[in-house]
Amino acid sequence: MPSELNYRVPSWPDAHETRVFRAVEAVLKGDPILPAYVQTWSTWRGDRTDEIKFPQDITATLCPFLRLSPFPVASGMATEIEHLSPLMVQVELAIVGTNTDLLMNFFGAVRAAVWPQNNVVLRDNVMATIQLAKATRGEIKLPAYGAFRDPEDIPILVAQGSIQFNLLVST
Repeated sequence: MPSELNYRVPSWPDAHETRVFRAVEAVLKGDPILPAYVQTWSTWRGDRTDEIKFPQDITATLCPFLRLSPFPVASGMATEIEHLSPLMVQVELAIVGTNTDLLMNFFGAVRAAVWPQNNVVLRDNVMATIQLAKATRGEIKLPAYGAFRDPEDIPILVAQGSIQFNLLVST
């Protein structure tokens, strides 16, 4: 089956890492608040947003921008038949302007989607989604922040952070 970028897509079974990565994507896109504000999602599904270089290609028209990327992390044997194989999900965000409160609140909205507070049903649904993908609850890594101007001289603030999920993979 061809993708939007017009290359052949093999039909391999989903790996543990794929299931966890797509579970995180589903949690964020299924959040009751976050999707209403995100203008551009980039989640490596074979479409044109995958080609956006972060942050240099970010423009005001793409913002608020949210990209999720799988990121390699070293694994090791956990038992005689299983690897502890972490999956790092890199989170890249961009907003228009120079108000860092908005950028930190955007990252906070991502965190709140993965770790909902004060809503037991939503929290349990998120935990079930992650656990069904065979991962532990994620551990957030602190975001880094930066600023630049897009090609039309519009100020853009960006953030990069990550969430690590641990998987036990039979080997």
